Amino acid sequence: MPDMSHTQLVGLIDLFYEAAARPELWRNLLAELSEVFGAAGATICVGPVSQNTPKIWSPSLDEAIDIGLRTGWLPHQNARIPRQFEAFRQGHDVVTDSMIFSPWELDHLPFNAEFIASVKARSFASMRLAGEGDSTVILEIERFIGAAPFSAREIEALRLLVPHARQAGQLALRLAAMQMEGLIDAVSAFDCGAILLDSRGRVLTSNSNAEAMLGPEIFVRGARLTASNTDCDAELQRLIGTVTGRAPRHETKPVAAIRIPRLGAGDLLVHAAPLARSASELFERASAIVMIDDLGVQTTPTARLLRHFFGLTNAEAAIAAAIASGRELDEISRTRGVSLGTLRNQLESIFAKTGTRRQAELVVLLRRYVGTP
Repeated sequence: MPDMSHTQLVGLIDLFYEAAARPELWRNLLAELSEVFGAAGATICVGPVSQNTPKIWSPSLDEAIDIGLRTGWLPHQNARIPRQFEAFRQGHDVVTDSMIFSPWELDHLPFNAEFIASVKARSFASMRLAGEGDSTVILEIERFIGAAPFSAREIEALRLLVPHARQAGQLALRLAAMQMEGLIDAVSAFDCGAILLDSRGRVLTSNSNAEAMLGPEIFVRGARLTASNTDCDAELQRLIGTVTGRAPRHETKPVAAIRIPRLGAGDLLVHAAPLARSASELFERASAIVMIDDLGVQTTPTARLLRHFFGLTNAEAAIAAAIASGRELDEISRTRGVSLGTLRNQLESIFAKTGTRRQAELVVLLRRYVGTP
């Protein structure tokens, strides 16, 4: 390992605080940390002990992480994580492989023998960066086979970093919470209800519109959004699963918006979307957003509803909503800055997707479909 200097440690401390305010710098921090400690790479994992998932890692670990995720060793069979959690619970600030595994286990425990050894990894040192429970963030520095385990001097150097790393981590958590509040406030500017979910599909927070729509037919129980009707609930959970699941997006089949009937009130239209995050946004708890429309108070269908109901493009949905609200084609043409010919071509596409042939049919269909006379 390179001989660490006071300047290098101070530089790492500065990087921790910079990354807390600028999440895109976490990857740079991992690369610098690995270099200073003569390691093969480093990872940052987030989540509960049962699902602690790698979020960022050094480029040198790309192949190892990919193998771990494809074969299922990561995250659910990661034997390190529960033992690390227990060591942190007992008060250890830095945890190494020799602290949680016996020499025999390092060579024969299936996780170590079948996965760790296969990717040429061996020893590690880790620290709890921030959070508790489901928000726990663990930073782990990796060494490959042939490199010496972390020495007492190196562990002491890591201990010097721990208080600064944790302070930076807590700052990042607070900043992420503020971002989440800002997101729900932004959604509150619209008429729909909005509910933020974490990566496990649990409700984090909701706006006042969503709270007003909850009732016997749809409610939150045990931090889960639930429908009382069995069939509706199965569809709802499938919808939530597609936007919070761990499978790659291209392997996840989207679920259309679902309609939940209400007794004595307009039906609710529930749809959801993942919150696209870069891998460096480690401390952002919100993973997806559920949006709820009360169809009983819609005077005309919104463009967003039409996109979900009929698979219209953004332009087509805006045109259909304008037609349903009673606007003439000439006015829509001027407002949108397109020729009547272009507008009529788009209207033909709308007719095809909605199964109508004339504007009058389209208006009747759209208004009836969203529950208005």
